[in-house]
Amino acid sequence: MEFVTPKRPKRSDTEIDRLLELVSIGAGHAAGALATLVGETCWMTVPMVSPAGELPPGSLFADARSEPLRDPASGIFFEVRGALRGSMAVLLPGDARARILRGMLGGPAAFEDQEHRVSALQELGNILVSHVVSAMADTLGETILPSIPTLALRDAVGVLSSLVTVRETDGTNLRLETVIADRDGEAWAVLVFLPVF
Repeated sequence: MEFVTPKRPKRSDTEIDRLLELVSIGAGHAAGALATLVGETCWMTVPMVSPAGELPPGSLFADARSEPLRDPASGIFFEVRGALRGSMAVLLPGDARARILRGMLGGPAAFEDQEHRVSALQELGNILVSHVVSAMADTLGETILPSIPTLALRDAVGVLSSLVTVRETDGTNLRLETVIADRDGEAWAVLVFLPVF
């Protein structure tokens, strides 16, 4: 007897367009929050959708700086529950991480302290993802909640790859991604959403 693995239903273009719209709204709010943290005007790229495991995250930023996100990079990871489910991440390359943390911590003494940097990174993730999720929830008129953050100081791309593997067992094979950045592209982060339908 031959066993056939059932195919997962393909997501409709309407569902994907709606998710892209929600990510765009959320990322716009996150860009505003980043602008407050770094004291600069910030912008965002148009959100893109791709197969979850394809391309290094941040590839869509290559047009601006020819610099897709690669390790060593930090990441702050969340599980999202409620009207939307999945995993959400804020990924930061080393140079941008330093620029943002200096703006948040205010002085060299705090920046040099590892504990302060870890705390600030977790808080950065909380601030940005809370803005994303809150804007999505307001748009839908529903409740969406992020989990307590998990921080990866150096291997963010590896952690994201592990999440992709886990999410594929839940039926997720899409990655929605956008970049928020200051005008000079010195302070930037990749926002990633791996939805569970």
